Amino acid sequence: MKRLLYVLLAALFGGSSLLVTACTTATGDDDDASDDDDAADDDDATEDPCAGDDDDAADPPTGNALMGQALGPDGTAYFDVALTACQGDRCLFGRTDCDGNWVIDGLDTGHFVVHNIAWPGDDQTLATFEWSSFYTLANLGDGEQKDLGVLHYPKITESFPAGSGPQSLSFGGGAVTLEYDADELDYPFPASESAAPTIGAVQVPEADYPREGYEGWEILDAWAFSPFETPLETAAGAPGHFSATVDLGAAPADPTALSLLYANYEEDINTGVFGPAENIVVDGQTISGDFSHAGLLLVVRQAL
Repeated sequence: MKRLLYVLLAALFGGSSLLVTACTTATGDDDDASDDDDAADDDDATEDPCAGDDDDAADPPTGNALMGQALGPDGTAYFDVALTACQGDRCLFGRTDCDGNWVIDGLDTGHFVVHNIAWPGDDQTLATFEWSSFYTLANLGDGEQKDLGVLHYPKITESFPAGSGPQSLSFGGGAVTLEYDADELDYPFPASESAAPTIGAVQVPEADYPREGYEGWEILDAWAFSPFETPLETAAGAPGHFSATVDLGAAPADPTALSLLYANYEEDINTGVFGPAENIVVDGQTISGDFSHAGLLLVVRQAL
């Protein structure tokens, strides 16, 4: 079953295309302006929404709120990228301003799933393969306005054709291996619109680790996949599973202290915590396990 959030995305944007522009700064006079006969009269000319006065700054919060700054991995701010904070069956949306700042106001108390539901680029179908999503859980108390800080859109560094039948893809020079049956891929919208789907991955830097939702654990490593939160479904309609093997770099002193957690939106909005993978095995310097959605995978160790 395709996840509710992407149905909401389709309804919100009315299709698979959403223009998301990188913000630029006005640099003075255009030396070519006098030669551009169409510049003054072209009503369809694209204007930089971030040039000139900053009229698009995110409004300060007035009630329970989550906020932060979303940037590309190189620090680029992208204007008007949609984000959401979801709790149970209720989602509230926000958008980035010219500096990448965002505010989602009017929230209840409790835990939320927070992540971007659009990506840099004007072709959102293509962008779902070129980018993953930052994803975190966050808990709000009464009257709290929580700043999640800077989170970067994970830019996919390696991708492969999704293929057909059983697949085994290696990312990061063998740092993580992902196995799945490509015939069971059930792409979410708008990735489902692609005629040439891929599976990609990128290692998440420590600064972009989820802010909350893994209490009692310490994150050792994290990988984001694209298209974000892709599930598997068997021919009989039953959920399938991905299998991942992560290289730990060295054999752990206490293998029983390690685990794998993963993002599963439909579960996380209810539990407020990342769920564990299944069939976890620590073998020498690797850890492996099975999980239902390829989105965010966390290698964790019991906190001291």
